[in-house]
Amino acid sequence: MRKAIMDLLHEAGDIIAGRIHTKKHIDHKSTEVDLVTDVDRQIELFMIKELQKLLPGSEFLSEETQSSIKEADKLWILDPIDGTLNFVHGFPMVCISLALQEKGSLTQAYIYNPVMSLLFEARRGRGAFLNGERLRISGKKI
Repeated sequence: MRKAIMDLLHEAGDIIAGRIHTKKHIDHKSTEVDLVTDVDRQIELFMIKELQKLLPGSEFLSEETQSSIKEADKLWILDPIDGTLNFVHGFPMVCISLALQEKGSLTQAYIYNPVMSLLFEARRGRGAFLNGERLRISGKKI
């Protein structure tokens, strides 16, 4: 399943990277700086559709879709473009945030910045990684 998730993140990330410097359709949510773009919605729909195929019976808690679900046996937590304001202004600090909660415990999480090619990954019991390299505490004392 990990490879399939990575493939989905890269495919969605290609859309974000390709649109970061283009004109976007923008709507306001709760405030003038709480924005949603057509690309947020496109990525969200794509990810939900593909993750549902990958893990049938999953529920979704996503930023752009109204949902009151907070717990389920298999719950995907998704922000399709974390940093929409940056995305709107063409600033490369944007990412796709995705996590899977199974029976109340987070089991895996991904933060992918497709513009800067940074993929953070954490899996319960296996540690954290950046672009496939294990992350470790430096051991330096401050």
